[in-house]
Amino acid sequence: MTAWWDENNITGPVLLANKDNAAVLEQANDSDDFTSAEQRAYDVSSGGGIKLASLAGMLFNNKNDKVGQQDMYQQFFSSQGLNKPKFPDTSNTHYQSHCGAAAELITNNNLYFTFMEWIKDSKDKPGFTNMEKNI
Repeated sequence: MTAWWDENNITGPVLLANKDNAAVLEQANDSDDFTSAEQRAYDVSSGGGIKLASLAGMLFNNKNDKVGQQDMYQQFFSSQGLNKPKFPDTSNTHYQSHCGAAAELITNNNLYFTFMEWIKDSKDKPGFTNMEKNI
């Protein structure tokens, strides 16, 4: 797909860089004049629907109960009068696990925008982590 986007002068998906690569790319002025470190950060970063679904799965239904926002997820949707099951599990290679996550995000995108604001505002030091910014 990347080659097709380049051939047809179409902007591809938004780059969803990890924290370290995002810090390097934030300092870059122009993609034509990347330093070697900036070029490497750009090359190893990805974006797109599968990346977004994976990040959402890591945040909303992390396989480690001590990490992620799965408890806040249940509280938020209960406060909205919705009895939501857990967010689809994207931490494995189960058939169509990312499709289920994508469908959930698309179907209820307004609720997820509100939920992300709820997460940000409920912290001791309000703000988004890099992963939350990417989502």
